[in-house]
Amino acid sequence: MKFLPLAAFVSAVVALANLLIQVRRARFNQRIDLILKLSERFDKAEMRAARAKAAKALRVDRDTTSAQVGEVLSFFEEVGFLLERGAIDVDAVYEFFEYWTVPYYQATTQFRARERASYGDLYSELEKLRCALARSEPKGDRDEGDLNRFLDEEAALAGVAPHVGTARRKRRN
Repeated sequence: MKFLPLAAFVSAVVALANLLIQVRRARFNQRIDLILKLSERFDKAEMRAARAKAAKALRVDRDTTSAQVGEVLSFFEEVGFLLERGAIDVDAVYEFFEYWTVPYYQATTQFRARERASYGDLYSELEKLRCALARSEPKGDRDEGDLNRFLDEEAALAGVAPHVGTARRKRRN
């Protein structure tokens, strides 16, 4: 009978440990599900069309007023918001979106400055996202030639069917 309280205590500790493991597993699954949904949304026809129009506008004039540039940046702003809140992790964001985030961030410096002059902290989550990715990106910013090649590639998206998992497969050499 002396072991009954000890057995109850051990059972409670094991149950609590199991609960914590299940909670961690559920949070991990939610993070994976969310990053996959973001990837799917980024590769949908509507977003690909917006990216193509944004890239064309940025290729012509980095100080464009194109609404599509704002649409693309708003997507990355949302990714930054979710990263900042811990809903997704930086490794997943790097793997799925770094290829696009960095060049769009670079190409929209003037656009963002103009918008911020009117709307204060607009794109502040994008700024945080870029800083988080910079810690994972040893190569840093793209040079002008790489940036123009990227914009040309994005501009060609209109009318091209997406590939499953495109966001994950794009890697910078």
